[in-house]
Amino acid sequence: MSRRHALVLGGTGAIGAAVLRGLARAGVKTTFTFHSNADKAKALATEHSQSSVKIDLARPDDVRALMADLRDVDILVACAAPRSTTTDDEIARAFAVTVQASMVAARALPDDAHAVLVGALHPAQALPLSPGFAAVQGALAPLAMALAKELGPRNVRVNLVTGGLTGAGMSSALEATKQDDYKRFSALRRFGSVDEIAAPVLWLALENTYVSGKVLPANGGI
Repeated sequence: MSRRHALVLGGTGAIGAAVLRGLARAGVKTTFTFHSNADKAKALATEHSQSSVKIDLARPDDVRALMADLRDVDILVACAAPRSTTTDDEIARAFAVTVQASMVAARALPDDAHAVLVGALHPAQALPLSPGFAAVQGALAPLAMALAKELGPRNVRVNLVTGGLTGAGMSSALEATKQDDYKRFSALRRFGSVDEIAAPVLWLALENTYVSGKVLPANGGI
């Protein structure tokens, strides 16, 4: 592939920042988005010599404009996920940021590109999640499948990585009893690290040639 420019949606989150580190190690030109955490975005951009863009991913036209500006982007990693999914407005915003923005951005990719969605719920799991969060996260697997079918004729590969608890980011807000339950029911009896979640994301983004429309769980066997 002659061109190589990655766009990470939600680069200041725990998983997003780990993906940025991996892309920097691979020498990939990278742009990432942020919404409110300007200080962290500035620090990450400086540390990894990457570019940051402030954007509200809940606005589809803004996402389209971003993709039009970054015409050479051929790697998309969508990590953005609002923490709150309780009220009607929060659920609507989370769907727009996590699901709709990913769809809009993936559809704007050029031929021979990679899109990796990052979520927190594997379709085979039965976990005690809030309905709003589950509804938003549950939309990502069928989205990856449908986008893979739609964009496959242009050799655009779309996949979803579903990560387990890491003890960082949103995972850290989970009650202690639920964290203990997760470890107890996990095959590996532990949380993962953000780098362990980022590793399959980076493989799909940088190395994969034939996997598309699939869900890869990186959750320690929960």
